[in-house]
Amino acid sequence: MHVKKILNTRKIAQACALVLTLAAPLAFADSYPGSSGDPNANGLGPTGLVKTVIDSASKYRDVNAAVDDGYAPATGCVSGPYGGAQGVHYVRFDLIGDGVLDPSTPEVLLYEPTPWGTMRLVGAEYLTIKEAWHAQNGEVTPPVVGGQHMFLLDEPNRFVIPAAYALRVWAFKKSPTGMFALSNMSVTCNYYSPEG
Repeated sequence: MHVKKILNTRKIAQACALVLTLAAPLAFADSYPGSSGDPNANGLGPTGLVKTVIDSASKYRDVNAAVDDGYAPATGCVSGPYGGAQGVHYVRFDLIGDGVLDPSTPEVLLYEPTPWGTMRLVGAEYLTIKEAWHAQNGEVTPPVVGGQHMFLLDEPNRFVIPAAYALRVWAFKKSPTGMFALSNMSVTCNYYSPEG
């Protein structure tokens, strides 16, 4: 009986070790180096605008911290037009109409609803109303933030906002179609609940 118990304990320990060995790489598989707390995951770490977003927005991993700093939910969970999603947009409304872009203060934070009823920070978005941008900066080419050109979100649009310039940065969840893609094919709205 005693030998049988030891063998069962060994089998359980071996199974746990196997699960942990296989799961460890997956824990960080959908995050960028540096976004998961492991800045040297590939020896390089994030650079440029991605690093700026990680450095400035990591404090908003807890959505309550974002709310405390003036971000408010402005959308349900937004699906991508060709698959994937953008997530739930938390917006600093005082920033989107000021005609100013500060790389260390994104106007929008993007959250993915999780199966556990929480919100996971997946990215940030820079957003400036076109009219406000040109009033503040003159009739110039579309704005650039952190070396990245923004795209024009013309009106009418699905967000029912005036024409605006925008740029999404998937700094906290890897996007298979690119760091600055409009939607992230790895983000899902499957767990979104309008009530909570």
